[in-house]
Amino acid sequence: MPFGLANAPMSFQMVMSDILRDMNWQYVLVYVDDIIVFSEDFEQHLGHLSTVFKKLERAGITLKPSKCRFACKKVKYLGHYFSANGTEVDNSKVDAIQTIPTPKSQHDIRHFLGLCNYYRKFTPNYAKIATPLNQLLQKNVDFNWSEEC
Repeated sequence: MPFGLANAPMSFQMVMSDILRDMNWQYVLVYVDDIIVFSEDFEQHLGHLSTVFKKLERAGITLKPSKCRFACKKVKYLGHYFSANGTEVDNSKVDAIQTIPTPKSQHDIRHFLGLCNYYRKFTPNYAKIATPLNQLLQKNVDFNWSEEC
């Protein structure tokens, strides 16, 4: 499917979700053309992979082996690391956020908050911390970068 078309990613996501619907969130996560298969042990993982491969084959979906990783203890997926220990932030994303220059406009603040919002679950009291920045986005408010920001 040519992804240059406006609705192609959404359409492909719907197709993939439909193909793997009976296992999605049980032992499979699907986001467009990224699939994670997770299991409690290696034997179970082989069974899960076999089931996923059969479903994809029946649907005419092929995989590119060079883009596949199997039986990993930790995987990077959508800017996070997933493992048996839970979810972790990709430190390169944290570094990128920490090195963003001080916002000079509402546009800059929106960009910064967009990046931070993606990782809000890892930031205790995020809403309180972001309040001064969100206040600068209100209409008829002068852009005044303060210590609080």
